[in-house]
Amino acid sequence: MGAAAAHAAGHGVDHGTWWLGERALWAYGSSALLLVLLAAIGIDKRRRQHKAHINALRQREDRLKLSLWGSGDGFWDWDIASNEIHREGLDRVLGMHDPSAVMDLSDWKAGQVHPDDLQAVNDRIYQHVNGHTDYYESEHRLRDANGGWVWVIARGKVVERDANGAPLRVAGTVRNIE
Repeated sequence: MGAAAAHAAGHGVDHGTWWLGERALWAYGSSALLLVLLAAIGIDKRRRQHKAHINALRQREDRLKLSLWGSGDGFWDWDIASNEIHREGLDRVLGMHDPSAVMDLSDWKAGQVHPDDLQAVNDRIYQHVNGHTDYYESEHRLRDANGGWVWVIARGKVVERDANGAPLRVAGTVRNIE
């Protein structure tokens, strides 16, 4: 028989013990409710902070895209480990619609860089990635939408390294200089 039932039946349960037990139950329940409420507030605050952070990143990305669009430059980002190059805005530089914003760098160079310029482009990339130059810069020809060649200047820099200092990413811009 529980304390409340024993008290109601008059079975000699100490009135003070019953009162303390009920107060403790109320205190535990209130504490649990308060903890749940605080957790919900904390989760909501983190969710709002995350949403604000995502919005800030989108705004920065939009400003970057507008800046590139206004300058007429294209942007590239080379992930060295995967050898993928991510491109943005090269359709404006080359007068074409860029069907694939991501492709293998070797395929990109073989299909887009003029054969007479390919060795110099590779040498300049090698020099920069291996720390012999502060940045990558190359004037060379790229294939345009009509199959002709457009002179461009490509500039970039290692933007990410691993713990040992080995390059992980190179990013830069391309500008039509004709």
